[in-house]
Amino acid sequence: MDPRVSVIIPVYENEQTIAEAIESVLQQEFSDFEIIIIDDGSTDGSKDIIELYRKRSPDKIKCIRQSNQGISAARNNGIRIARGEYIAFLDADDLWIPEKLKTQVLFMDKEKNLGFSYTETFVVDIDCQLTGHWKHINPTNTFEVLYNGNFIHTLTVMARRHCFDRVGLFDPHLAISQDYHMWLKLTKQFSFGHISQPLAKYRIHSNNTSKDHSLRLKDHLYIISNKETAYDIPFWKQLLRKAKTYIDFGEIFRRENKLFELSKCYIMASIMCPWIGAYYWPKEAEKMRFSIFYRIFKIYFLGIYYFLSGIKMRLFKKQKNHA
Repeated sequence: MDPRVSVIIPVYENEQTIAEAIESVLQQEFSDFEIIIIDDGSTDGSKDIIELYRKRSPDKIKCIRQSNQGISAARNNGIRIARGEYIAFLDADDLWIPEKLKTQVLFMDKEKNLGFSYTETFVVDIDCQLTGHWKHINPTNTFEVLYNGNFIHTLTVMARRHCFDRVGLFDPHLAISQDYHMWLKLTKQFSFGHISQPLAKYRIHSNNTSKDHSLRLKDHLYIISNKETAYDIPFWKQLLRKAKTYIDFGEIFRRENKLFELSKCYIMASIMCPWIGAYYWPKEAEKMRFSIFYRIFKIYFLGIYYFLSGIKMRLFKKQKNHA
């Protein structure tokens, strides 16, 4: 008899965390599941740890090994062999809370019109110590809202298996944001729901691929205008979304003190949408009578300012290295 849930775990060089990830699934209060582990060409001790668990629970755990092809290819291979009515995703460095599958299966069984659901998640460090709680407050679950910014975390998603038959698999050409692309494809075809309860733990550490913000920015810009997700989005709305994306990533680069990347983001945002500043409210503009002009031109000023600041910083470093 087929299991109700197929849990897909892609693994690549995760010997420090894979055991905790597997344990968090085996300790679920809901037991009608299979675990499909896709080893994406690991060369560390991951494969030995996986083999120990596979021998311990041969009826629950299946392991497929492949040459290194990336996380999209790993998830796709897992989907192809999955037997469950529902598919849930867990990365090898993340964890689930024990009631995760039980809560989500009950929710999906009740809401039969939904193609998939997602939950809130805790944020933890490498030692699994709590550092935050990612919430999506008062969510409006529509394609349009999701198109304006991703709020769905992969480790919280549970989708009906047949949804992937209609929309296809993860795009292997996307290095980081293939999950956001998938959620947009799904929401084009299916309704989706939110469980306002943290049922997973997202682990932040130095090896997170999502920390490559330049690559993530590139993926997001592609997704925004991709024919699979944006074919019916007016061109001007695509430009506005790209401009907003540049502004959002500019804030990330500002925190990391990457001034050239920051200046490029502001300049590109101004090119994509010359009035993009009208959508942002700097604190100092709140009481200005004609604040809209200030907000619009501030983006242009910041683009030039941070570009010159980047040059100044680079010259200072050169002088320091020669000293």
